[in-house]
Amino acid sequence: MENNENKQKKKRLLALLLLLIALLLGGGLLWKCDRGTPNPDTSTTPNPDPSPVNGEGSPIAQKPTPNTQHRAYAQKKRERMTVVEQEVKEEPTTQTVEETPMKKEVEKPVAREDREVVEQDEPEIDQEEDVAVVDTAEIIRTPFKMSRFRFGPRLGIGYTSITRLGSILESYSVRPNFDMTEKGYVVPRLGIFAEWRYKRIGVEAGIDYTMFSSTVTKFTPLTDVKETFKFRYDILYTQLLGNVYLTPNIYMGAGVSIAFPFVSRNIDYKTNRNNFYQQVDNLTRYHIRSSLDRKVQFMPTLRAGYQFDNGLELGLEYSYGTSDFIETLSNDYGYNEIKNNTHFVSFIVGYNIFRNSK
Repeated sequence: MENNENKQKKKRLLALLLLLIALLLGGGLLWKCDRGTPNPDTSTTPNPDPSPVNGEGSPIAQKPTPNTQHRAYAQKKRERMTVVEQEVKEEPTTQTVEETPMKKEVEKPVAREDREVVEQDEPEIDQEEDVAVVDTAEIIRTPFKMSRFRFGPRLGIGYTSITRLGSILESYSVRPNFDMTEKGYVVPRLGIFAEWRYKRIGVEAGIDYTMFSSTVTKFTPLTDVKETFKFRYDILYTQLLGNVYLTPNIYMGAGVSIAFPFVSRNIDYKTNRNNFYQQVDNLTRYHIRSSLDRKVQFMPTLRAGYQFDNGLELGLEYSYGTSDFIETLSNDYGYNEIKNNTHFVSFIVGYNIFRNSK
């Protein structure tokens, strides 16, 4: 029983102590809050008591209260902020007033000098550009806009080759005991031409004199006999071409040419044998000429050329004979009917006597 009473007393004491501690803490907190918050009566109403006077009659300076210190500090801060704002506002105006006249005075002479230089230079540049544009326009547009007629003489040099002549003269059905070589010839070319041209398209016709020529050499080692067959035909060479001008001066053409041989049986034959076999050689020549004849040949033609402004023209032409040029007649001398063709490459130089006409 005593123990229970002692325990209850201790609990009461502890409860009293805790209650006292709580009261003390609450009072301290209230005191701090009252001290930190200003009294509205004292902050708004002025102090009614006059300032005390010292013995000499002058007022004694009193220490400001915390509220008056806070208000004085806030007032000084506001005054300082207004002064800073005025200085910031005034600085741009003073800079623009002082600096802009200097910039204008410096820039004006520079702009005037540049403007004078540009005005002096621009007319000359514009004139030169206008002249260049007009010149190129005349060069490019004039030949392609207007129709033109070209006419004049031309000459040149060419190379011709008649194919498979050895097969006509000799049969290769048995093993040959001879060597056969063929080669072409360099021939002249001379004629006239005429072309009507509109813009980039031209139609050209021409007629030339030339020759188709080839040589066949037969060598027999057993008898040491060398035989030479020379084929040479005078040709009236006519052509009709269509030209396309890639530029005002450069053109490419394609068409057809027709070769008309007008000298028949123009075949020469000779050997390295002595005069004792001269009659035999003449008889062989007669057999060849009577057994072989020439034919009209159709030849597709390609050409590329360049025309100078002074009327001179340079061209490179190639023609290929698609039909037989030499026909083998019926004979008893062992000459064969073989399909043969002709190659004709020529370099021509022409001159337009109507170069100033458009």
